[in-house]
Amino acid sequence: MVSKDDSFNLIKSLTKTEKRYFRLNTSVHGKTPPNYLRLFDAIDRQSIYDEQAIKKQFKGEAFIKQLSTAKNSLINKLLDSLRLYYAGSNLRSVSQKLRENLDHIEILSGKRTYTPMLKLLRRSKKLAYQYEEFLYLQLFIKLEYEWLVTQKAKNIDVLFDDLETEGHRVMQLIDLEHTFRVLSRKVFSSIRLNPIEGAEKDLWTEVLSHPILANISQLETFFCYRSFHNIKGSFALKQRDHQSTYHHFRLIIKRWEALPHMIADNPSEYLGSLANYMTGCYVVGKTEEHRQALDRVRQMEYRMDQLSSMHLKTICSHEVLYYLVSRKVTEGVLEAPRIIQLLESVREDMYKAQLLVIYYNLAVLYFFDEQPDKATEMLRNILHQEKTAARPDILRFSKLLLLVLYYEQNLPVLIATQHRSAYRSIKEPNVLEQLLLSQLKKLDHLKVLSRSEQRDFFRKLQTDLDVIQQQTPKLLGLDEIRIWVESRLTGQTMEAIFSSM
Repeated sequence: MVSKDDSFNLIKSLTKTEKRYFRLNTSVHGKTPPNYLRLFDAIDRQSIYDEQAIKKQFKGEAFIKQLSTAKNSLINKLLDSLRLYYAGSNLRSVSQKLRENLDHIEILSGKRTYTPMLKLLRRSKKLAYQYEEFLYLQLFIKLEYEWLVTQKAKNIDVLFDDLETEGHRVMQLIDLEHTFRVLSRKVFSSIRLNPIEGAEKDLWTEVLSHPILANISQLETFFCYRSFHNIKGSFALKQRDHQSTYHHFRLIIKRWEALPHMIADNPSEYLGSLANYMTGCYVVGKTEEHRQALDRVRQMEYRMDQLSSMHLKTICSHEVLYYLVSRKVTEGVLEAPRIIQLLESVREDMYKAQLLVIYYNLAVLYFFDEQPDKATEMLRNILHQEKTAARPDILRFSKLLLLVLYYEQNLPVLIATQHRSAYRSIKEPNVLEQLLLSQLKKLDHLKVLSRSEQRDFFRKLQTDLDVIQQQTPKLLGLDEIRIWVESRLTGQTMEAIFSSM
């Protein structure tokens, strides 16, 4: 669980190798280790941050009276250690390499050793252009300008003009990317942060009416290209325009794959694009493409714990989804314990909506595999999040699906209790919820009725569900209930019915 203490969070984010490097490279004077190293070891041993325990351990020592200062010192030492750990390593990003080159260029410039400075400057500019690191380009152009001031070449004015034109062009690209970044942030707010009703529509109107989205010639950088198609794809997904969703997200992946050096330097961004692409595959039923993309995610190597967490979250989200969209219920149920274990390791880092979707999809897998006890466990995980504003449709339908699961487990008392709870908490139910609230309350005594009466109940429910299917086919849970009713009427397994759909 994430703590409010920065030093604790930083220490817990370190890998074993990073911790070992910090300890080995911490200078020890005499026999007594420095206070920041002792504090590091004390915090590292804690599973939950306990400041009182820290104060008790170091009671009577001078540094503990200024614990905040000591922790800040520890954070600075850890950051110094991490910088040295990654310096010269093949784990460095291009941004880190450019930052180091910038330091070296400034040192060479200060020493007036211009020949090696210019060689490094030109290599660095080429690298920055290749990876679209325009902020670094701006700094390199500034240093080149300062060098040019010291020169007395005959064509100095031409050189200045060329450099100023280049600088202006880089500034335009920075401004362009900034505009796309602002628009993308607003889209993120709409999708993830659940703005109040009405505000979301206004936000999308503002984003989509921006002139930059009407001019494809503005997509001069890879970031702009990705942002443009992410915005268009996200809006298409919201509008249930599935073909457009798939089209835009697929274009992004095709561009990524044409730039493998960008994938190597930005694996987390590529991972996010793959997640969107898999969503696009899902909504248009491209099962084989979905599987291939999921395989790419599984095979990805990552450099840091932060990416590891994102990698695992993507696997959790899309692996369960894949088993449902491909109708591979048995295979999905076999893999479910592993997925649940992964989920538990990253659930604190997940958006609530994302977490609810995964638990719901796991519940559906277990439901179709006719394991109501395990499906119930997944739904209870959902209902433990009841206070969240995320995915109210999942929260509401989970309460109704529990009635079916209790029926399958022959728990009539729990059916009655759960129905009262659902009836009180589901305000303004949709047409499916109204039907289920009305009919599923009968499940608590259905099994004591004759077979013909039970069959009449399911036939009537099936007829009502068919009407809803014709009028509003996209309601969450409609397919699940229809499959269950058909299974009860025909004697087929739910997995067989689901697989044949």
